[in-house]
Amino acid sequence: MPKHTRQAKSGQGLVEFSLILPLLLLVMIGIFEFGRLLFIYSNLFNATREGIRYGVTNPRDYNGICNAVASHVNLAPVNSNDDPFDPEGVWVIVQYDNGPGTPKHQEVDYLTTGDRVYVNVRYLVKAMTPLFDPFFSTDGITLNSKATRTIQTMGVIVNAPPPVPPGYGDGGDGGSGDGGDGGDGGSPSPRITLEPMCGPAGPQSININGYDWDGDTRIDAYFGDTQVANNTAINPIFILPFNVTNVQDGTYTVSVTGRQTGRTATATYTVPCSTTPPTATPTPPATPTATPTATPTPPDVPGQPPALRRIEIDEPVPAGQTFVAGDAHPQETVTLRIIQTGQLVSIIVGGDGRFFFGDLPPLQACMTLVVQGYGQQDTAIVECETPTPKPLPAPRKGAYIEIAPSCGPVGDQTSITVNFYNWPSGYLTIHFGRTEVYNSGNKKRSGTFAETFNVSNIPAGTQTVAARAWEKQNPNSGLLFEYTVDFTAPCPVPDLVVSQLQLSTNPPLGTYERIDFDVQVTNQGGADVPSLFWVDLFADTPSDPYTYPSVDYVAINGLPSGATINFKMWMNTGFATTGDHMVIALVDTWNQVLESDETNNASIPLNVAVTLTNTMPTPTPTPELPPGPRATLSGITYMDGVPQSLANIYVNDAQGRLIWSGFSRTITMPNGGTIDGYYEAELPAGDYTVVAQMRMANALYWGQIIVTGLQPGEIRQEADINLTVLE
Repeated sequence: MPKHTRQAKSGQGLVEFSLILPLLLLVMIGIFEFGRLLFIYSNLFNATREGIRYGVTNPRDYNGICNAVASHVNLAPVNSNDDPFDPEGVWVIVQYDNGPGTPKHQEVDYLTTGDRVYVNVRYLVKAMTPLFDPFFSTDGITLNSKATRTIQTMGVIVNAPPPVPPGYGDGGDGGSGDGGDGGDGGSPSPRITLEPMCGPAGPQSININGYDWDGDTRIDAYFGDTQVANNTAINPIFILPFNVTNVQDGTYTVSVTGRQTGRTATATYTVPCSTTPPTATPTPPATPTATPTATPTPPDVPGQPPALRRIEIDEPVPAGQTFVAGDAHPQETVTLRIIQTGQLVSIIVGGDGRFFFGDLPPLQACMTLVVQGYGQQDTAIVECETPTPKPLPAPRKGAYIEIAPSCGPVGDQTSITVNFYNWPSGYLTIHFGRTEVYNSGNKKRSGTFAETFNVSNIPAGTQTVAARAWEKQNPNSGLLFEYTVDFTAPCPVPDLVVSQLQLSTNPPLGTYERIDFDVQVTNQGGADVPSLFWVDLFADTPSDPYTYPSVDYVAINGLPSGATINFKMWMNTGFATTGDHMVIALVDTWNQVLESDETNNASIPLNVAVTLTNTMPTPTPTPELPPGPRATLSGITYMDGVPQSLANIYVNDAQGRLIWSGFSRTITMPNGGTIDGYYEAELPAGDYTVVAQMRMANALYWGQIIVTGLQPGEIRQEADINLTVLE
């Protein structure tokens, strides 16, 4: 071939290569850019899952959620907690809601188990080369990864999430608001309630309780024509205290208006409080089939005390009502228990046989009300809203297994059932951790079936239960299919038990004399109880609160995992007859706490022998509390010298009776500063033992102080408690 021809072909190749090189480079850089984009999104997705896994057990620990996310993020810097919304880094946004379709908020003080934690991880990705700027928006492409899970336990660490930045919007879930412009159309209207709702003429101290204020971050509030809040910052759920002076008799409108949306909510405040029950709307006569015939009161027999009337609460009880009324025996003392809040109110029934508990906070839907006294009781449920039917989940496809139970105690032997669905044909083995606990020995047909195995000496932590289908046996070979699930020990939920019930009064015991009992309650589960529950004492009756009245009861506001609480309960008038009597203590009487075992709440029955016969005492009025106004006791809980919120506080009187329980918390001062670990209890005058305890990781911290000589109306501060670890 001539030389000039070879040179011409070589030049042609260079020209063709130079023409195609830009396109080739564009494709290669494009593959790199979009591969990088896909990798970062996958990375954010996995990091969000890790953050939400931590959040379901520690929803109030924003720092912990951020750390869980950061530990799984590569190729992108995660913003520090000091500057969480730096546009150059990864944002971690934490919010909460009450379920699908409910508004999101960031108020950690109002969280409870059963609410949901929402984690949104987002990152603004920019093109690495200017060539791809046209494919990105002006500022870049925002990658969003979101996850929502139900809160299983509240945890003990509190680091509230920072407020979301202005203009933030995540698209919601089910139309819920996120603190944006309020234009979601599906969020409930804002509302307020007052506490109290009435008062005597003169100065007033009132709390405004606000709900569903998504879209507004600042409000104005008025009491009548008097402005009591001006451009005040709020959360979607808030409590706003205010004081007014020289209030005269009359009815006043309290209004709250959002600065951003202009929405207004109102409530009514009355001066003075009504001393008689409000006139109720006449109830139309009930048909014989709608209302059962009441059991007639037995007629009085000459020479015997008159028969006591049954206690009957007026029903229905509508939500929002502020009183409870009904019938009972005249001049007897009856007590109202509001199970969900722990409120106790005692009054003497009127001469006409009517009782009236007034000035109550608005009753919430589905609350349980109990009125009991003189050995009788009646219960009522505040009218509930009709629940929205939930669609049934779509059936799962493919082979899988489920285990029951999915958690259990540490160390104890546990029987576990594995349910197989759509399982393939083959030889079957089951492993618990590294131990083979089942081998079929013969070939299993495909289908749905169950197998059970026992394990003992279970260590704390998570064990993998692995089911495998094999093509051959001896040894197993040719793996056809494998499916794994986790078993957790201990269960990540509470488990309340009465760990001790014993007689405190020394025998011999006589009729009609007071009998004291020492009671100990333990939370042996793997999670804290962050809410209120009851302990009831039953004598000579089954421990069924819906059928039989208890002889004593105590409300306890929370109990950490692994912690115990000791207190006294008693029968004030003892037993009326000699002989052997059975006493049972029941914890979580009204099933307010979701537990790993709901069958172990009753104590071992205690036999009480009454051998002496005493004269029946003359009835005396119910003793009053120590005279004078209640005193206020306040202090701070410290953990190794550092103020620490969310410690459980228990106040026992000189007789060992649990008088008050609650949590220490973080409060905001008028100057804008905050105080951690603050608690405040209103108590009758007297001497008290104050106990604080709290669980951190696997350690239980405990502290105690003695308070003496608390006087009526006294305000005693600096009742501080230092918690140290229990060995």
